[in-house]
Amino acid sequence: MSSCRLVESTECISTGCPRPENYLTDLNNGLSGTEHPEFIWSSIASACESGLDFSTRWFAHQGKYADTKYSIRTNNIIPVDLNVFMAWNFATLTNFHEILGRSKKAAEYRELYKRLREALDEVFWNEDYGAWFDYDLMEQKLRSGFYPSNVFPLLLGGYDARVTKKILNYLLESGALNFKGGIPVSLNNASHEQWDYPNGWPPLTHLFVESLRLSKNEKLVKIAEDAAWKFIRTAYNGMMYPKMGMPAACWEKYDIRYDDGTPGSG
Repeated sequence: MSSCRLVESTECISTGCPRPENYLTDLNNGLSGTEHPEFIWSSIASACESGLDFSTRWFAHQGKYADTKYSIRTNNIIPVDLNVFMAWNFATLTNFHEILGRSKKAAEYRELYKRLREALDEVFWNEDYGAWFDYDLMEQKLRSGFYPSNVFPLLLGGYDARVTKKILNYLLESGALNFKGGIPVSLNNASHEQWDYPNGWPPLTHLFVESLRLSKNEKLVKIAEDAAWKFIRTAYNGMMYPKMGMPAACWEKYDIRYDDGTPGSG
């Protein structure tokens, strides 16, 4: 895909060995994995750097080791959200340099922002589904699973009613809105990893809510409000009315199948 040359950022850590803090497990994953050990180890480190350690978002979905760290390929996946954040950075740097009167630098960052905005729609947008998806360099195609990041380009603004209507239909049909406790980090429950179903994480919920809130689509804004209240409710219940045998606490992740403060797992 020629548009891939416009994409600036992937998660890719230069390392050729297991992580010291998890040496034996990583060693086994690398030596028994689907790719060269150094690629597996680097992809494991890259997944950690992404913040999503670990998730089926970085795994192969077919084959003997589908949805396991043995098939991790983070380095070959171009993530939607990372490129949204980079575009956001370029826009911020453009504004900073304009304020400082550095017109040449402002123009440079404005061009980088423009190129990356184009890439987000040319590379990641799927017209049939009505959302943005990570691009798999190994398979040369988009990955079609649900993740909250599928709507994060809305954070950049500027999308018309045709696009937001498609996103609305995608979310309604995805099944991701059907849980009492909020928005899942994925709909894949094959891995039992902490960044997969049935877990929901506050940072991704926040960005999901903000994305829809900024869409200016009335129905998407209502979905954002509902998602926010679902999270607030389960967090409040976990702190004020914990389940029998559980401490009163705010948890880093919640099981979105419930709204009673049940913590996530993995």
